[in-house]
Amino acid sequence: MRESLTYETGLREECGVFGMFDLEGGDVARDMYYGLSALQHRGQESCGIAVCDTNGPKGVVNCYKGLGLVNEVFHEETLKRLGGNLGVGHVRYSTTGSSTIENTQPLVLKYFKGTLCLAHNGNLVNAFEMRRQLEETGAIFQTTMDSEVIAFHIARERLAAPTAEEAIKRTAAKTRGAYALIISSPRKLIGVRDPFGLRPLCLGKKGNVWIMASESCAITSVGGEFIRDIEPGEIVTITRDGVFSDCSFTCIWLIPGRYRSTGSSIVTIFTGCFNRYSRIRYNVVVFPHPVGPVRYRIPPGLLRICIIFL
Repeated sequence: MRESLTYETGLREECGVFGMFDLEGGDVARDMYYGLSALQHRGQESCGIAVCDTNGPKGVVNCYKGLGLVNEVFHEETLKRLGGNLGVGHVRYSTTGSSTIENTQPLVLKYFKGTLCLAHNGNLVNAFEMRRQLEETGAIFQTTMDSEVIAFHIARERLAAPTAEEAIKRTAAKTRGAYALIISSPRKLIGVRDPFGLRPLCLGKKGNVWIMASESCAITSVGGEFIRDIEPGEIVTITRDGVFSDCSFTCIWLIPGRYRSTGSSIVTIFTGCFNRYSRIRYNVVVFPHPVGPVRYRIPPGLLRICIIFL
């Protein structure tokens, strides 16, 4: 029998994510505390911080999380134990999964390629299918969150992918829904936004400290400067070598078939608007007829925009 997921209705913010990378090696836990406090309105059920030291041994992650508000979960002694210059944080408002300690974030995974810390804001519409694929190959889940589904798929893809970014891109290609992710590997901080930009994510900086957050108020709360929003479909990677952007996974635009005769005009208008309001480099391909299940027929990561006449 197919499982069902229950969603509440009404006004809510649905989680906040926050990440910092101090290129000079300073501890980030205290600033992350203030950043998460600034995002407290987005989630009040639980919170957590995971940090690692990019100058230390790989695979060592210090993580602390619990149920309650940020100022209830974290205290002075707790923050002192969270030493590290690369961190990921989360405040939670549950949309899938119950309010238990197991469902707090960030998630920390240790797998064949190393460690992965993930903070997720959003919902997947195909979480059940993605979870079932993993369970049928022996995966054992510790939570009821779709965030763990994303983390497991990234870990699986990383076994064959040359980089963490490529593994994330492959996972994003089979993920449907609204999401913003902040992910840390032992030497990188990575931000990801869904192709339609349904969940917010922005980039900021404070001296030599790079910051990612759900809202710019979290950046300014730690004395940082807002730089820009991360674009829909963009993957931003921060390393000691600089900041890199990848906008190559696919967006799909479906148009009713009755407009096929005016297709060239539609494409011209669409690309004109995209050029005016977006900074993303992209390619456009037009399918004049239906191509079946789109998410299987279009090679992931090949195109930025696919215009399909149904």
